[in-house]
Amino acid sequence: MIQALSTATDRRLGVLAVLLAIACCRGADAEDVLFLEGAVDFDVYAAPALAAPAEEQPVEGKDDDGLNAQAKALLQQYRPIYMSKLSGHLYALREVCNPTREQQEQLLESSQAALEKAVREYAKQMAAGKINRGIVVINGMAQMQGQSEPWDAVRNELDKSIAEHLTEDQLALYKQDARDRREFRRQAAATNLVSAIDKQLSLTEEQRDAVHASLLKSWQESWEVAVRGLLQSPQYLPQLPDKVIVPHLNANQKSVWKAAQRHGPVFFGDNGFMGHGGLQVQPFEPQDPRPEQDQPRGGNAARPQSTDGGAEA
Repeated sequence: MIQALSTATDRRLGVLAVLLAIACCRGADAEDVLFLEGAVDFDVYAAPALAAPAEEQPVEGKDDDGLNAQAKALLQQYRPIYMSKLSGHLYALREVCNPTREQQEQLLESSQAALEKAVREYAKQMAAGKINRGIVVINGMAQMQGQSEPWDAVRNELDKSIAEHLTEDQLALYKQDARDRREFRRQAAATNLVSAIDKQLSLTEEQRDAVHASLLKSWQESWEVAVRGLLQSPQYLPQLPDKVIVPHLNANQKSVWKAAQRHGPVFFGDNGFMGHGGLQVQPFEPQDPRPEQDQPRGGNAARPQSTDGGAEA
């Protein structure tokens, strides 16, 4: 069976690689195990710790007026989740670009303001029943105009603030890191898809390589979230074009592929993949930049420690 890419965690990239072992239905032998690898863009390796959340408390200085009770409850639920995600991104950015304290303060201020506004509006719309009715949102990417998750607005504001406040050299580092992230996620997602297809069709090594290359050649960004579907069900497959898969199959495999169930777009919001608030990244706090002699910080840097004193997995 297919062996996915080795689990690589590059602290500079700040990408969490998720390794799943799923026993095949043909038997329990070690050789009948699929190794699926995907990527969750959460930047936790650049953050100082993952902590179990304290009981949710009202945030001082946050004006919840104008929200009904349901919207207020949703705001209290989603605000810390997206703040954790923002903190993770800012920790990763600091690792890559080493911004000054003033730059960090500017980035944090603008992105926090965008997050608060976006989460409040999201809570209002969800309480009013206007979210995810007749539309599909995949990983923050709306499939119809006018629908998005809060992270869209935060990401857009953060990108604008980065372009405004970073130097040319820092911006070049940030853009290269973003390209590296995209390529890592693309490769990991393609490997997941090949693994899932292989489980159904028993591909040869040559077929696996051919399908993998074909997927990358015709890549669609929406396929990147396939790992989330596979976490829900090892049988999950998105709607992959036949022209990408079928030319590399034999007659029997083509028959199985034709009969296989493939799924249309499915809602995979971030909440469930951030532990429904059960895991929170320590809030980002600006600090002085690293001395020149300490740069650069790469993948060999020590990983952050968990709250129990052990190294992060």
